[in-house]
Amino acid sequence: KKVRMFRAIFENIHTATRVVLALRQPKSQLHCQPSPKPFSFLPLSRLTTIATPPMAAADEATLRQALAQKQVAVDAQAAAVREMKAAKSNDKAAMDAAVEALKALKMEKSSIEGQLQEVVRSNGSDSSANREAFRQSVINTLERRLFYIPSFKIYRGVAGLYDYGPPGCAVKSNVLAFWRQHFVLEENMLEVDCPCV
Repeated sequence: KKVRMFRAIFENIHTATRVVLALRQPKSQLHCQPSPKPFSFLPLSRLTTIATPPMAAADEATLRQALAQKQVAVDAQAAAVREMKAAKSNDKAAMDAAVEALKALKMEKSSIEGQLQEVVRSNGSDSSANREAFRQSVINTLERRLFYIPSFKIYRGVAGLYDYGPPGCAVKSNVLAFWRQHFVLEENMLEVDCPCV
């Protein structure tokens, strides 16, 4: 019964690995060496690909897609390792192989994350237009969600004054509570409240 369970676990790991690699590469580029026995675990080191383009030259969308696929593979492998540990497997070699495959997947994922951060950083730091567009989108979102809004849009008064909406009031009260807890309560300072316009 345990042998059938382990075979099923290894088959699931093998299938998940092949699916992830098939999603990443066209089927014509995926080659797999035959396994020595049916339902055996095929480690990632035995899966090879032919002439893949370098990820450094890839654009942001491709890297994000590759990162999502790699995360799915890491989650599947982690679930398989957890199942093996929960079953208290006596097969040390299979457990070590599954853990090594998980470590390899995590290393590949961190490599893709680093490349994605470099691409995002290089795209954002060179152009002030991207920063300005990001700033404007954040301002628009905060105004749409009513964190704050210029007073003259509501009352048609003097420009330069701002009103807080419900989420803005909550943020303001949390900041004041944190400030009060640190300075007034911990430092034994006196609190003074002054009217402001």
